[in-house]
Amino acid sequence: MEPLPPLPKINGDYNIMLDVYTHRTARPNAGADVMDEEYGNTERLAEVGKRILDLAVIHHFFSLRPHLAAEEITIRKDETLSDDTIVRWTERYDLKKKIRAFPHTVLDDPNELRVFFHTFIGALYIRNGMTEVQDWISRLIDPTSEPATINSPPQQTQSPPTQPPQSALPPPLSFNPASPPPMQGVNPFITLQLVNQTAAQKGYVVTYNAQSEGPAHAPTWTVQCLLSGTVAGTGRGRSQKLAREEAAKQAWSALGVH
Repeated sequence: MEPLPPLPKINGDYNIMLDVYTHRTARPNAGADVMDEEYGNTERLAEVGKRILDLAVIHHFFSLRPHLAAEEITIRKDETLSDDTIVRWTERYDLKKKIRAFPHTVLDDPNELRVFFHTFIGALYIRNGMTEVQDWISRLIDPTSEPATINSPPQQTQSPPTQPPQSALPPPLSFNPASPPPMQGVNPFITLQLVNQTAAQKGYVVTYNAQSEGPAHAPTWTVQCLLSGTVAGTGRGRSQKLAREEAAKQAWSALGVH
């Protein structure tokens, strides 16, 4: 039996890991409409994780050479994501032992394990990005897979094609990336979700880079908010959430929204 690739480590603070590994029976606010500002709740993570998993598996088979027919891609995707496969992956990673659940809760139901797996992938996608998800899933399917490449443009062998209309491209950022805009005048009620939505509407891809320093019990976090790869804001704080919020608010200024 081929060894599995290492289980990816989800970037970020303890809260998202606690959400991922806590079964609904052990949630003190089960049934309540409790939403995290960044990702909402585990139901939202599971839903996005389900779609991202489908996409990663389809992308893997779509990228094989020689090309597979569309019907073959669908067949292989369904076979790969069978209940038996999901159960086998969760068991081989020994994930069931890590799930906090109400005593005597049975976690052998394939549907329960599938939802947990989707939740894990949703959190991995939100915090680490699609490339890491794709690389992991491709190596789960085929351990010999090359590292994932997402949205890599083909090499130009002839004259470059005509550039798309300028209106189809996001406007360039109007500040020096090494010196993010000051916070003066930024609405204190601007949220991460609002920044992400506005940036997407303007054609930017929003990503966050986070790192910490200092003792484990009292780290200082530094988070960068990047708009299509350009640093648009840098935040620092005692938690990653606070630092991310500050970085996002600086990026709001860079978007030119008033």
